[in-house]
Amino acid sequence: MNKLKSTDNVVKVLFLLRDSIEPLGLTEISNITEINKSTVYNILNTLMFYNIVNKDEDNKKYKLGVGILGLSTKVLNELDIRGIAKPFMQDLALKTKSTVTLGIANNNKFIFVERVDGVKNVRFFCDIGKSVNFFEGAASKAYYSFLNAKSQKNTIENVRKKHPSVDSEMNLIIKNGYSVSNEEVDKGVKAFGAPIFNYQNKVVAGIAIANISSLLDEKIEAENIAYLLEISREISRNLGATIE
Repeated sequence: MNKLKSTDNVVKVLFLLRDSIEPLGLTEISNITEINKSTVYNILNTLMFYNIVNKDEDNKKYKLGVGILGLSTKVLNELDIRGIAKPFMQDLALKTKSTVTLGIANNNKFIFVERVDGVKNVRFFCDIGKSVNFFEGAASKAYYSFLNAKSQKNTIENVRKKHPSVDSEMNLIIKNGYSVSNEEVDKGVKAFGAPIFNYQNKVVAGIAIANISSLLDEKIEAENIAYLLEISREISRNLGATIE
């Protein structure tokens, strides 16, 4: 694929600012992207004009601005699954007192496109737009396990390197219909995930409920899992899936 260098440079800068925890200076951006400083300076000034990037005049560092929301909001609004799932997620959060997240695949990553917080004292850091590796966390596990072998082909070896027991765990997830992430992502947090299917009965998303481990017992877990599965089926049916 032929890439336009000037556009590629802009994308590199944007992706770097997206992934950086802290604002970055001009020299840092130039060094990391390997784009000469004058080009980076021009890119940043152009992005600042459209409010896509902001500059802190005190420390002279850059971060993404609110202008980027206009682009991301349009993409998110066009995701039918997000609009369909939201009311079900709200109900699920209320019934299970858990934080509910919804994610889809994007360029060999799993990206969260919606979140509904649980009860006031049970909230976890999982921003909309955050991406994780496949098979990382309950929602991603549920999604990935129900992909067909062809869809897993380009990523399965990397997943196996990071998760040696992935094959046996996927078999268990498929058998049970749900995944478990027990303090694998956040210490003290246990999560359960389920797949969501479309009108072709193909998995298109993963939904998960997360709660503080100490607040859960076998009875609560069983009730929460049952409701999670019920909600995941309802969302799937609303996407046209023909499942029981």
